[in-house]
Amino acid sequence: GLPLVFLNACGAQDELIFDGRSFLVDGHGRLLARLPAFKEAIEVVDLEGSEAIEDEPMDTMEELFRAAVLGLRDFARKNGVSRAFLGLSGGVDSAVTTVIAVRAMGAANVVALAMPSRYTDDRSTSVAKELAESLGVEFRRIGIERLHQAARMSLENCDEGSVSDENIQARLRMMILMAQVNAEGGMLINTSNKTELALGYSTLYGDMAGAVCPIADLTKPEVQRLARWINAGEHPIPSFTLERPPTAELRPGQVDPFDYETLAPELEELVRLDRSDSRLRSSEHKRRQMGVVLKLSERSFGSGRLIPISRG
Repeated sequence: GLPLVFLNACGAQDELIFDGRSFLVDGHGRLLARLPAFKEAIEVVDLEGSEAIEDEPMDTMEELFRAAVLGLRDFARKNGVSRAFLGLSGGVDSAVTTVIAVRAMGAANVVALAMPSRYTDDRSTSVAKELAESLGVEFRRIGIERLHQAARMSLENCDEGSVSDENIQARLRMMILMAQVNAEGGMLINTSNKTELALGYSTLYGDMAGAVCPIADLTKPEVQRLARWINAGEHPIPSFTLERPPTAELRPGQVDPFDYETLAPELEELVRLDRSDSRLRSSEHKRRQMGVVLKLSERSFGSGRLIPISRG
């Protein structure tokens, strides 16, 4: 029969995000006040004069977006990082990550790089530039063709279309990105999503590199839905990015060989239940080498999912 004040932390510590939303209920359990989500606030409440209020739920996509922004902002602030780099490929994952980075760190502190190869659709680079200009971030284009040719000349088993050749391209891009970080300071932001990581459809020391991973706890369909939610705002993601088939563009005509709408929920259920199968087990070692994955779901990859690499 007594009033209750419930005080919540607001902010992020490594992968953990605390959403605020402190609240007060009266002796009958009626909600009298609730502080905002994902930002610090102070409110004075008169227990005698306050009336019960309706608890308005936040849209799921807005909640995910604001959580990711808070997580990235506090990671950068608490680690003394003021500048961030990321690859902007023209795909939906990097587009959503760039929008989150701009909201978290400010457009002036984000640098987006397009690193096209011989297999890159020209439209991929043009829409990447379009989004960067819309957001007000610095955009750099550094092609990998000369580096790719040198690698092919120097290495055996690097034939066109081979896994080795595909991985080399991903690692060349990370070499370029890390060269910018080393030269100018700051950190590299990873743009991988949760479904790709579950499948191991990513390259160690390539597109898996980065200090922090803002969308690595969002499945591919969730990233696509978040992109459409973002498009209702001020800086829309280009339609080509949203409508194109997912592709890494590492060989001619390549598209991701998965039905993400069917596959992603299956994998997410396994992760949520702390279970595994052959698809997850084969890439467990890769995920151990990821950056900090911001926790946006009930069960994320990282410190909250301790599945052994070795079996038997």
